[in-house]
Amino acid sequence: KIKQGIIFRGSAYDYYPITADGIQTAKEELKIKTVIDLRKDYLGKPATALGDGVRVFQLPYRPYLEVFASEENYPIYFHCRGGADRTGMIALFLRAIAGEDDDSIHTDYEMTALSTYAEGAAEGADGFRSRNSAYYLDFLNKLRSYLPNGSISECARAFILCCGVSEATLQKIEKIIKA
Repeated sequence: KIKQGIIFRGSAYDYYPITADGIQTAKEELKIKTVIDLRKDYLGKPATALGDGVRVFQLPYRPYLEVFASEENYPIYFHCRGGADRTGMIALFLRAIAGEDDDSIHTDYEMTALSTYAEGAAEGADGFRSRNSAYYLDFLNKLRSYLPNGSISECARAFILCCGVSEATLQKIEKIIKA
């Protein structure tokens, strides 16, 4: 349900270095305008190798949704260190805002297992991610406490609103990202 070519997720450019060809692709083909760095411990450090003309937001947790609410920021690339946990959760929230069904959200979260952080990790190992991993299931249980009988999308929206993000902001994001 999310438009193609407007939101990209991955790992940090400085942790897993991007090549010159990668920079060219990000800037010229993907036309990345905004990078959101979700790493709290990197605040104040250079956040992107993409250079001039790319907005950089180093936002550890809450204010990132405001960035997604402004059309001028798109296309957006967002990341944490390895592109797994924080990045996977933001992807989950965006899919929830777009109103996707539970199975689509679960399947997208499993894409986190393809991150460089999780590459080759076996079940139970550090880095392993799936819809059945204890980490993910614990997160969903906590999320469901905001709306016990709701879908993941409904629970995530309730959580986001509880965190102080306005319904108007959610509607702006939905209008921009929904296919």
